[in-house]
Amino acid sequence: NIDVAGNGQEALELIDRTYYKLIISDMSMPVMDGERLFEHVAARFPDANKRFLFMTGELTSERADFFKRRHLRYMTKPMHIKDLREEAAAILRSI
Repeated sequence: NIDVAGNGQEALELIDRTYYKLIISDMSMPVMDGERLFEHVAARFPDANKRFLFMTGELTSERADFFKRRHLRYMTKPMHIKDLREEAAAILRSI
């Protein structure tokens, strides 16, 4: 099953109600960006970094540092759907 949120706040509300083995999130979202979403989720679920896969169209040094500090997987856009599927499958296998 796949749930879709229109922004970071909606995603947080879904995550509060349902356990997800995999959370794919963009870094740039309205209302709440990916970094804030992750910080909220990680405060509730300490192992959240194992379940997130981030996408970004702009890999700034700040974002790269955020991913590295929190041990997060990420992909830069554009990406091939095959690569996205492989990353998602690797996360699911590791849970």
